[in-house]
Amino acid sequence: MKPSIKKTLAIGLVLGLVSLTTPAFATDPVPSVNYQFEGNTTDSGNGSTLTLASSCPADPCNATTSFGSANNDGYLEWTSSNNRGGGFTIDTNTSLTNTYTVLMKFSFTNFSGYRKIIDYLNRTSDTGFYIHNSKINFYPLGTSTNSFTAGQDLTLMVTRQATNGNSGTFTVYTYDGASFSQQLQVTDNSGSSIPFISTLHSGGTKLGFFFDDTATSSEATTSGRVYSIKMWDGIALDATQLEAAATAPASAPTPTPNDSESLANTGRDTNSLTAFALLAIACGVAIFRFTSKKA
Repeated sequence: MKPSIKKTLAIGLVLGLVSLTTPAFATDPVPSVNYQFEGNTTDSGNGSTLTLASSCPADPCNATTSFGSANNDGYLEWTSSNNRGGGFTIDTNTSLTNTYTVLMKFSFTNFSGYRKIIDYLNRTSDTGFYIHNSKINFYPLGTSTNSFTAGQDLTLMVTRQATNGNSGTFTVYTYDGASFSQQLQVTDNSGSSIPFISTLHSGGTKLGFFFDDTATSSEATTSGRVYSIKMWDGIALDATQLEAAATAPASAPTPTPNDSESLANTGRDTNSLTAFALLAIACGVAIFRFTSKKA
């Protein structure tokens, strides 16, 4: 067989195989941690352990915890009688590293003063991620321009991109149901936004949610709700990925058709790809036969 004939046949076979293996849609990055609080504190990503704060009067403490639903979206609600608040910690099985993404939806009853959202340093420092007088803040690096309303649901995407050693860029976006808008971007030269080493899982990291550190007091909300928390280790998602992640199904990391029409469309896409693959292979074989006769 001449080299040109081999090349022609190979191209036809490759086209067919590519068509058969090309997915109908691109997959989104899979979160390593995924809490939806639909009546439980289970991580569907199996990548972490959530520990609720102890009962009051511990420090921090939860006076009450309960599950509920609003607009078909489940949540965990807590109250606290301690000045440093309540909430929970999340210990990840593996390190979030110095580059990561956290997507969370929550609401606080109080936005006045400093109200800590995430504690990064196991309560040893006042440094951290806050709501400050209704604005988004990473203390002491910077505060957003826009203000937000207490009691309303707030969806935030936090990304950290390492730049050099412990230095990195810490960025916060808000989500309005359709798109993300950047609200805050600060440079973290000291590693203040790198999570603490986990005290539960070797090689993991620890984050505290909704309670204050021991360096100060009264900088936590007395009650609130959390609807979801997702984390991606080693990746700072961009705006397009953020929007896909925000709308991804809670239990399925890859997009799945949600109704009969989209399912039908997926079937048509698959059939089209299969037909194209068969046609490409057939063309390759036909060309091979023709060139063989000509040879």
